Amino acid sequence: MKKQLLILIALLFLALLTSCSSPEQYPFVNAESEFMFGDILFYTNSEGLLASSTADGEEHLLCYDPLCTHSSLDCPAYHTDRSQLAVVMGEKGTPIVFYTAGNRDFDHDIRTYSIYRLDMASGERTAVLSDQPEIISDFSIYGNCIYFKMQCTQYNEDGHAIYIGNNLFSMELDGKNLRQLTEGTAEEDNVFDIVGITGEYDSPRIYWMESSVLGNSLYVSPADFSEKKKLLDGISFLGNFIRDGYLYYSAKTEETTEALIVPAHPEDKTASPDKSKTIRRGGNKIACYRLDLAKENSPPKLIYSGIAEPLSGRNTFFIHENQAYIIPYEPLFLESIAAAMNGQTGNLAEDLRGGSLQIDYIAANSGEKLLELDLESGDMRIIETPGYDPQSVIGIRNGVLFVNGMVTDCERIRENLAQNGVSSSSFSFAEERQIDIE
Repeated sequence: MKKQLLILIALLFLALLTSCSSPEQYPFVNAESEFMFGDILFYTNSEGLLASSTADGEEHLLCYDPLCTHSSLDCPAYHTDRSQLAVVMGEKGTPIVFYTAGNRDFDHDIRTYSIYRLDMASGERTAVLSDQPEIISDFSIYGNCIYFKMQCTQYNEDGHAIYIGNNLFSMELDGKNLRQLTEGTAEEDNVFDIVGITGEYDSPRIYWMESSVLGNSLYVSPADFSEKKKLLDGISFLGNFIRDGYLYYSAKTEETTEALIVPAHPEDKTASPDKSKTIRRGGNKIACYRLDLAKENSPPKLIYSGIAEPLSGRNTFFIHENQAYIIPYEPLFLESIAAAMNGQTGNLAEDLRGGSLQIDYIAANSGEKLLELDLESGDMRIIETPGYDPQSVIGIRNGVLFVNGMVTDCERIRENLAQNGVSSSSFSFAEERQIDIE
């Protein structure tokens, strides 16, 4: 294992020789559930913290000890909850992985949350922030600081937790000078996301979103949050970022949700006459805008409108250089696949989990496609992915887009059924793919 990790580190070093970022001051980086750094993809699953090369896809658990059981906090790759990760270049030219981790004490029914720093040159893991009783979710790195969102709760006399809201905190990369920056509640100043950070490292300007009962607003504040200035109201949760002095954001233009009634399949002899499904089709339409941050009170420029608003998750709106890759929410009812599957498996009636498993339809959330938007010209290109439903964009290297999604190809589903038997997971299984976009 150690030899494999050293090979992985060598590949990273060769891929990043041209990097000129200072190891002491980092540009703005947002944590993701899957983080691509050079040719290496970092992510977590039930095994722990892993990395894989995009060249061969081979997985490496980020633990150097060949005798480790990877079953406790003594292992640097161990944790019990899915993480958010950000990777930066360390002083020795090898990556430093910052990641959140939730850990459970099952004996005492206690769950705590931490932010860890893993030095891939030495394999040493240190807790930058440890054993917090509140949920730590999104975080960003800028300069020598980590900015992170943490849930805040209070407890009543009966010991029941009462959700108060999300607040923003900051600390230095070594865990020193921890500060709470906001005092929000669920009704007001409830921090949703950091959109971007600009300015000098010692006097940054922080652009952040607030979510409240009145909607979503975008604010800018200095590093100490001594004041806040509202820039925009009514923006969407997704598609908001800063690039080269411009703020790109999205806003809802219309709501086009409609109900689609899916009847029971005639092949299903066990279905009652009223056995039908109603699925949501369509959704909010959004428009994308660009705002010049250097020009006060300048009007925003419309880039494109009419996009079906993606589902939540940063990676459904992915930015690379001058292109945005968008996974719209446009459910597609795949009746032909569902009917074929029902016919093959004898109505799919299975005594599973104490009930009857019945597959009535298969829906592709993005309509088996993703969109490529040119941020300068506003030109839009549809990239169709028949038999595959993209769910998130992981990264892009050398003209190849790395995505996660669900298989909707009829033959692939048949193969999965034959191999694994009839179950809901046989009809809905994930797969990572590489899509050539040149």
